[in-house]
Amino acid sequence: MVTRPNHSWHLSTFLDALIYELDRAQDTLSVKGANRKLTYMVRDMALDLQLFPEYQSGHIKFTTAKPGEAGASKMTLQLGSIRDHQIQEVTQPISRDDIAIEDTDLPEATRQALEKLGIRSAQDLLQVEEERGIDLDAHTEEQLDRQALDRVLNQAHRRQNSPLVSHAKFTTIYNESVLVLEGKNLMLSPSDGEFPVAVLDGKRVPVMAAGENKIELKINQEQLKNQPGKLEVALDHYAVISLTLKSHS
Repeated sequence: MVTRPNHSWHLSTFLDALIYELDRAQDTLSVKGANRKLTYMVRDMALDLQLFPEYQSGHIKFTTAKPGEAGASKMTLQLGSIRDHQIQEVTQPISRDDIAIEDTDLPEATRQALEKLGIRSAQDLLQVEEERGIDLDAHTEEQLDRQALDRVLNQAHRRQNSPLVSHAKFTTIYNESVLVLEGKNLMLSPSDGEFPVAVLDGKRVPVMAAGENKIELKINQEQLKNQPGKLEVALDHYAVISLTLKSHS
């Protein structure tokens, strides 16, 4: 008979893992409920564990009793039932313009810490930190990667405010040929010198001005007479617009 190793564990770790699995099941039910009416309910569940508690360095750990091992303490966990409409009331599927935490490049320790707190998406993170003003570092044992969290928030902000170019026209400013791009959500924050970056047929072109609704690029319209040009403008780390330019003169 093969004997499996018996490792000690924290109760919080066990509950976190159990609740996380239940949350994932709840998410699945929520998505399924958007497509068909749910006609079932989650039944009550109880777990009886035979454990040996152990106190070390201010923490309590448990070791699961092996078959036939005497002297263990009994711990009972009971999970109450929840109906289908209750699942839909407390759980919302992650929307298309949101970003799931599990799909980000966050360090594994940071991602797990957020998921334990019930933060499943960038929108959850935004609500907790910016709208409710909760200090996540005070509620996690792991040191959160602040720069990585800021990247997730910035990426989510850009996804929710996608750029749109409505007009592109050439004009003359101070005797210079200038392409003016007009639209919305072009620059979400004032230019810091790094962005925007404009490239026409692989060659960088000067940016004369950039704002939320307008970008001015120094482009000689004459060079487009013989053939169209491909313009790419990186607005930030997460958004690039591409246009094919043609001369109509």
